[in-house]
Amino acid sequence: MALARCEKCGRPQGKKLRYAHRHKLASTKSRIFCGTGNCTDLAIVCWLTDEEEQEYVSGERSFAVPFRGMVRGCDLFRSLLVGPTAESSAGV
Repeated sequence: MALARCEKCGRPQGKKLRYAHRHKLASTKSRIFCGTGNCTDLAIVCWLTDEEEQEYVSGERSFAVPFRGMVRGCDLFRSLLVGPTAESSAGV
């Protein structure tokens, strides 16, 4: 599962998984908050594990959040991450 963080909190320190791949969120209007315990800042980056990164770059997996669009009764999904970049492929 991708983990969202603000710039200040940085890379998550997982006990079982290593989150090595940083991606900018596609929109700051999504109102996604940092997942660190006491932080109330908006998230601007998302971190993926090696496996999630491989699946994302190959197009096998996407990360999206549901939202209510202008169409009533229809769940739409917005892409959570900016598309794969040289930065993400390099593991920066």
